[in-house]
Amino acid sequence: MRGIETVFARRSIALSRTAAASIAERPDTHDLPRAGQRFDRGDPLCSVSASGSHADAVREELRQRREALLEELETT
Repeated sequence: MRGIETVFARRSIALSRTAAASIAERPDTHDLPRAGQRFDRGDPLCSVSASGSHADAVREELRQRREALLEELETT
């Protein structure tokens, strides 16, 4: 099974060049934002994809990828 999830900003951010490059390097991110783009809380940032043997595994992988991406953005 495969799944795709839209990742939404948890807070207002301006995407740095470093953060945009980091997102682009991830093989599981799509709909990539540009450096310098501004996002308000709740705006879509990008999407992540995952695959697994069953729906629960895919949902968990999507959750982990979403959280890892947001954590990175909030500390960059």
